[in-house]
Amino acid sequence: MKLRMNLRRKCLIQFSGGGERLRDTLNSILDLSNLESSKTDMLFEIGDLNRIANKVYDEYKDAAEAVGLQLGIELCETPVSALIDDKLLLQVVKNLVNNAIKYTDQGFVKIVTTIVGTGKQKMASIKVIDSGIGISETKLDQVFEPFRQVSEGAGRKYEGAGLGLTIARNLLN
Repeated sequence: MKLRMNLRRKCLIQFSGGGERLRDTLNSILDLSNLESSKTDMLFEIGDLNRIANKVYDEYKDAAEAVGLQLGIELCETPVSALIDDKLLLQVVKNLVNNAIKYTDQGFVKIVTTIVGTGKQKMASIKVIDSGIGISETKLDQVFEPFRQVSEGAGRKYEGAGLGLTIARNLLN
């Protein structure tokens, strides 16, 4: 009797994770469809990149810790303001951090905000840096194509639909 209960519990946990992946994949497909059909409205306002970085950090720190990674954040000491669409930039940074966590087996993922340049030539920057597997230059274009990954097929090591970087690139174009 005890063995059956444990098996049921394990199946429920696996189903729950599969359900979340399916939901995330469907949401990504809808996002990509909206982007490709130009149905995504953009509202540009002055926004703070430090606030966005903190929001993503708070959302993903437990996920990184759960797989043995250190999620770090390095914020510029001064406010990093830029003309952005808050919602869309937040989605881009989330996709990048999610990918970094997914494709980093050990080490770290870090979100960094900076101001680059001097005088009137200043630019705000937000980066996601990781100690992951990297992407060879020959495969760089491939990872931005919908439903494509560097490692494909039944024997691939990493899960995912191959939409995160595609959506991030389309949002930034």
